[in-house]
Amino acid sequence: MINNDNQDVIKDLTLKADSLLSQNQWSEALKCYLEIIRRDMYCAYSNIQKARKCISQLNFSRDQIKEVLKTCCFKESKYVNKIKDIIFEKDTKQVSEIFSSILYRFLDDPDAIKLWQDSFYMLLESINFRNKFGFDGDENYEINSRTIIFVSGMGWSGSGAINCYLSEFDEIKKISGEFPMFEQDFGLKDFVKNINSREKFIFSVVDFIFLHLLGIFPYISLSNIISARFSSKAAKKNQLEYAKKSYKIIRKFAYLICNYDKLEKIEILKYIGNGICNFIIDDNKDKILLLDNAVHIYNIELINYIDNVNFFCVVRDPRSNYVAQQNENPGFNLTYDSYAEWYRNKFNKLNKNIKEMSNPLSHIYVIQFERFITSESYRRNEIINKINPNLTHIRKYSNFKPWESLFNALNYEKYENKEEIDFLHNELSDYCIDVDLDMIMDVMYDCASENARLQSIINEKGEKSSESNFGLRKYTKTSISIWNKSIASN
Repeated sequence: MINNDNQDVIKDLTLKADSLLSQNQWSEALKCYLEIIRRDMYCAYSNIQKARKCISQLNFSRDQIKEVLKTCCFKESKYVNKIKDIIFEKDTKQVSEIFSSILYRFLDDPDAIKLWQDSFYMLLESINFRNKFGFDGDENYEINSRTIIFVSGMGWSGSGAINCYLSEFDEIKKISGEFPMFEQDFGLKDFVKNINSREKFIFSVVDFIFLHLLGIFPYISLSNIISARFSSKAAKKNQLEYAKKSYKIIRKFAYLICNYDKLEKIEILKYIGNGICNFIIDDNKDKILLLDNAVHIYNIELINYIDNVNFFCVVRDPRSNYVAQQNENPGFNLTYDSYAEWYRNKFNKLNKNIKEMSNPLSHIYVIQFERFITSESYRRNEIINKINPNLTHIRKYSNFKPWESLFNALNYEKYENKEEIDFLHNELSDYCIDVDLDMIMDVMYDCASENARLQSIINEKGEKSSESNFGLRKYTKTSISIWNKSIASN
């Protein structure tokens, strides 16, 4: 809990930092943003993004980044490297005591602390080849019987609109939160990199526990702060229930360490990938589960280690994406020509990874944002039918409003630097989608249908339905704007 005095300081620091950032005073701005993060680890995500932009502009080395981030870590983080230094010692007393001291500083539920201690002791025993815990066939990775939906884009490519659309279906449940366990530092991606060494694999397990389960870690990147702020908040909230969940996945790690030389490497990675999924989705067993940006498309190869996934990759006209990032992404610092190269490389890597996909239990689909927002048949054929043709659309237009997304798709037409847009159109013409009159008319039909629904509500409830009146005025204005747009384009 942040006291009022600290809130005032953070407010003043934010104003100062933003002012320095606008003047390109990267070093001074970074100091302010780091002080904001130190005072409030759960500060606005945009402050972390702005700190990242400063570091990028300053061209810091990895060691310099680690040094400047030291002030933002929890005090207990300094013990993590000490634990790794002595993790292989057969006498586990010292490492157990250090781990317990961290728990007592960080948590206050004695039952939760005891369960964490038991979990860590089990892990230490497995590291020393001592199997006292009856590991057997019940430790298999349990292929997910539930359908899991991952939606991801290239950054500001419209994945949020697809998530809003899918959340309107009765059988789909969106799992809220952040999911850094898959692709951020010391997550599933790190296990893939270190899978061929037992020692490195064990270090990856220890890093995973401290960063992604407890949120106590000596940061080496700003991404670590994002990961830790999520897990530390969860670990402190419902301490005993969270400790029980963590015990389950740590038990799987202990089993994998004990059987590291007996299992195929792909099998170990599937234990971890599916184990992470089970940790996240927990008791949500009666719904199709929707995870937003759990795995980004540039890490799509991780789906090889997660079963029963429908992965929807959202791509967007580069002109529209470029303007959206310029306007909305504080960490975006690419020039239009370097952006063109970045976009082409991302697209090529995406196609390469899709071709190399080797998990027959999961599927990857590419969704074009502009076609998604302008065609109901495209939404049905390319998304819903891939998941389950019998899904029930019970809240149509409650979250996804195609007429609003259309204006986002056409943002480049009002962008002041027309030469940049022309350059992108020429360089990336194969990826550009021109929204024509037929597409606009389809959106107008959607808008008119919603207008009619809202009008019927007003007719039934009269002037008391002020919210619907507001909605009707808003959508009518949108319809007129879209119509004018269609006339102008012809």
